[in-house]
Amino acid sequence: MINKLEAYDVYPTAPLATVLHSEWDVLSALHRALQWYGTKPKIRWVKSHQDDMVFDKEAMPLNAYLNSEADELATIGLKRLQEKPRVPMDPDTVIQFHINNRTITRDFKRTIREIIHSIPLKKYYCKRFRWSNNIFDLIDWDIFRPVYKKYLSTKGIQWMHKFCIKKLPTGERVHKRDHYHDQRCSSCGEDKENDDHVFQCTKRRSLRKKVLNQINLLRNTVDPKLCDILKEGLMTYFNGELVSTTMLRLRGQKNMNKRYTLLINEQVVIGWDNLLRGKFSKQWKIQQKAFISRRILSNPTEEMVLPEDELKIYDETIKLQLDDTNQQLKKWINRWKPVIDHSMK
Repeated sequence: MINKLEAYDVYPTAPLATVLHSEWDVLSALHRALQWYGTKPKIRWVKSHQDDMVFDKEAMPLNAYLNSEADELATIGLKRLQEKPRVPMDPDTVIQFHINNRTITRDFKRTIREIIHSIPLKKYYCKRFRWSNNIFDLIDWDIFRPVYKKYLSTKGIQWMHKFCIKKLPTGERVHKRDHYHDQRCSSCGEDKENDDHVFQCTKRRSLRKKVLNQINLLRNTVDPKLCDILKEGLMTYFNGELVSTTMLRLRGQKNMNKRYTLLINEQVVIGWDNLLRGKFSKQWKIQQKAFISRRILSNPTEEMVLPEDELKIYDETIKLQLDDTNQQLKKWINRWKPVIDHSMK
């Protein structure tokens, strides 16, 4: 960004050449702000994460200390920030980009590609899964996208793509193309091996056990009610039971608030089998955020953790988590050291 700002002073067409850059509005605002000074201030790059080893105003360079303070304040503000589909226009930016009643503030190329390709993709999914347009809009595709990309590198694009759109070469599907192929399950001998039988096979209990174990691990940070709903819904699907009966029993449970009823109804419409393919209702994220907010209100000293931060925590090893915790303690002690020393006198 510093190099681009310097180029603004050297090349008159530089502001026009960078209009599609994600930080163009920030660059243009900074460039105009720098013109206000009679003597132009110098902008220097400050190395990040200098507070990993020590966080002390006297021991650290002033620019590094201020950078750490600003970074921490920005992180806190970002976690408390509410999403705004339409962003108020900054007059200095001159131009603002809106698509589908939503302001595009970053990743212009990727966002435009998504909007263009989402229309035929939506038609395909609705036809493939026999969904209506409303059901497609109920799915939280922001959750599906990163998980899909993550497992492409491990499972391979062919397996993952076929699994997500119900095109795995099951016995029933292969038998329709080649009548000489046996459509029975090779594990348990069931007459027809279809997409549901992949998870419901009596000889594949280890797969179901892994899923349930992951749900139990989530109970430390996820709303217990959400874990109960998730477990009941998947167990109903694994056992081949009637979904409506199980969900009716869930709704009638004690302390089952109405806020979860909408989640249950939406996920039933989407399909519990599709949940295993990454098709979660948007209500999962909404209810988890509400649970975190309620927990913070009951314990104000607890810091809010966003879902994406939770996923990052799960991916980290215990050693990394302990190192981060120790580092936070060191920062806190160094920051309040004068107060602690004064109180101990």
